[in-house]
Amino acid sequence: MTATGDHGGESDAEVDAAFFAYSPRGFPRAPQTGLSSEGSFEAPLPSVEQINLVPTLAALTRTSIPFSNLGVVLTQLLKSNITSSVNENFKQMYAYATEYHNRFGLIKIPDEMEQRMKQNPRFPCPSSSLEECISSMRTLRSTFRTHWTRMDVWRIVLGFTLTLLSLLAFLCLDMNGSLNPGLLCLGATAVSILLAFVHLTALAFIPLILPFYRLGADWIRRILRIANWDSMMAAVILAITALTASSNSFVVQEARVLAYLLQTMLILTGICTIGFTKIRRWYIFTPLTLCICLLWIGQYLEVCREESPGTSSCVAMGDTTNDVFNPRNSSLASFLLTRLSALSGDSLGKFAGPRLLMATAGVASVLFGHRYLLTSWGNNFLGEGVVGFLLNVTAPIGGVLLPLIWLFDILLAVFHGGAESLRKFEYLQPQFLATIRINIARTVFAIGGVLFAILIYHPLLVTAGIGNSVNGKDKEVYLSGIATVYTSWILTTLVIAPLLPLLVLLGDVYVWPCIGLLFCLIVPPLYLLQRPQSSLSRKKVTKDRSLQAKVISLLDQSTKWAPVIYACLLSELGFYCLGHQPTFPAISWDAAFSIMAGEGVSSATVLPAVLILSHTFASQIIVTAALPLLVLLPLHMATKGSVTLSETLLMLIHSETCSNALRASFGRLFRRYLISHFTLFTGHLLCAFVLRRHLMVWQIFAPRLVFSFCGLGVVCVTALIVYSLLVHRLHAAVVKLRKQVFNIAT
Repeated sequence: MTATGDHGGESDAEVDAAFFAYSPRGFPRAPQTGLSSEGSFEAPLPSVEQINLVPTLAALTRTSIPFSNLGVVLTQLLKSNITSSVNENFKQMYAYATEYHNRFGLIKIPDEMEQRMKQNPRFPCPSSSLEECISSMRTLRSTFRTHWTRMDVWRIVLGFTLTLLSLLAFLCLDMNGSLNPGLLCLGATAVSILLAFVHLTALAFIPLILPFYRLGADWIRRILRIANWDSMMAAVILAITALTASSNSFVVQEARVLAYLLQTMLILTGICTIGFTKIRRWYIFTPLTLCICLLWIGQYLEVCREESPGTSSCVAMGDTTNDVFNPRNSSLASFLLTRLSALSGDSLGKFAGPRLLMATAGVASVLFGHRYLLTSWGNNFLGEGVVGFLLNVTAPIGGVLLPLIWLFDILLAVFHGGAESLRKFEYLQPQFLATIRINIARTVFAIGGVLFAILIYHPLLVTAGIGNSVNGKDKEVYLSGIATVYTSWILTTLVIAPLLPLLVLLGDVYVWPCIGLLFCLIVPPLYLLQRPQSSLSRKKVTKDRSLQAKVISLLDQSTKWAPVIYACLLSELGFYCLGHQPTFPAISWDAAFSIMAGEGVSSATVLPAVLILSHTFASQIIVTAALPLLVLLPLHMATKGSVTLSETLLMLIHSETCSNALRASFGRLFRRYLISHFTLFTGHLLCAFVLRRHLMVWQIFAPRLVFSFCGLGVVCVTALIVYSLLVHRLHAAVVKLRKQVFNIAT
């Protein structure tokens, strides 16, 4: 057993592990004979069960047997005191079983053990019946094993069937927009659950036959009618990702597989785009190459887990792999993934400065890029009084405070490293520095919250106001600003405002990975996955259809399955690129202390859980929040000339039909995004059920299912919040503006 409690694996630390026992009285030599199951004597066993070592070593060392032990003492290794050792083992197992039964009432103690303890509680096993006592203890252990490994297969199958039925219902709802499939599934599910509660599990499958047949046939018929190359390719890749989760090698190296599948998806789409359109080839080749390179680099940000092979490209942290002592791996770990406050020695002096400089440059590029885009789109944080001032200064202040937090991390690392130069300053104590760091982190969270709250309460403040306009010129300025109100609000409220607190949780090293994640999310759908079929069809659209029809066509094109599935798989890859693994030891519990002191964490429950979940699933949060940009940026790309005067974008404001189409596009986008994540969860659920008896089920497959479920929950909550704010705050404000200012009836 290793220092971390791992055992039974194939790593060097586990294979080379040994157990040494010492007793001042010495151990007797193993006897040539021992008590057999038939009552006769035979040679000692060549091997023993690991669980039986606990009571045997306790008997040899004359120590107490642990209370929760279920091992049976090995009489073959005992030379004397066999009877007393068996009695102590018997009483210990009986006491544990009795306590377990009193608390949970799910274990039945063998009658023979009950009778022996009633007859002689101090010495229940005389020397003439040792074998009967050993047999009773083995029976009790088998009872516990049966209890702990019990699985109601019928109910598991019923649960998976209901999950699959829900997935089919969502797919059919997405295709025809009718509530009939949902109502049919709801009724069948209610009847099935009722039958399962009355222990008629086998009959519970009967009400599900009709919905399965109806939904399955409807889905197959529609998919054959509206299928296209991009959607079918993306669906096949999604299905492969979900089904190959049954391989422990896939789960262990999931980051490499996801990167490979995403690269395959981009390459195939790029080949089709270059081959079937007359667009300039560099126009497709450049973003394609950049995204493929970023996906390839993302593999090297993965943190190794215990089962990672030595040939993996992951970065070893601690002693997780056999390759931990590789100098290149240790250097990468220090430079890439170790927290600044945890660096020490040469690593601190060598990497702290460059990392702080790189992180500061990344934050500055994000804020300057955000300001540049708002300015080029004709939007500014203009407003009167305190509100306008807050909108102008909140994001820059947050950008300044983030490097300050990381600077305090370096100071804490210097203190922990024993630097004498800082110890001369009595006021610079680690506790004092940690308190300042926590307060700065709280300030960044407050800044993000203030920016988020203001733009929710006043969703149109990101555009130039017209409160003082008295002539047509000012109104024209206002119109140029309102053209990009959706994009500007999404970029500021849903991307920048949450990104600042998330960077506090993630740390300095993940600033550029977050930027790369956003780049890979936005660029491929713009240039590859939302492409028109050919230049000929583009001309036909321009000449024969109205501008309104063109906008509706672009909105429909932006919410097809290919870009949605790509975003889903990218969020899963980002989970690994941001330093996470689907294992419980890999959970970053330090996130709970980012804005809370130790006493606050111990007394609170909800806030630490939210912080840990936000840190763990930061990739899913970032991708889900930025997802609406996939709907609006194609309209920017279709604009010729200045974006601020774009007739294409203004159609979303002037035309009620386009406005309704935009709202429907948001709903379709998030619905398909949730279906994609739900499909991955269904695959993990199926694999965990099929491999429920696998040797590594609790080490690999069950934790992966738990992380998949939690990730799905985070995605659902984030998508619900984002969609509600988009539709009920921003879109409703734009509709109200159209009524009041433009006098256009809705």
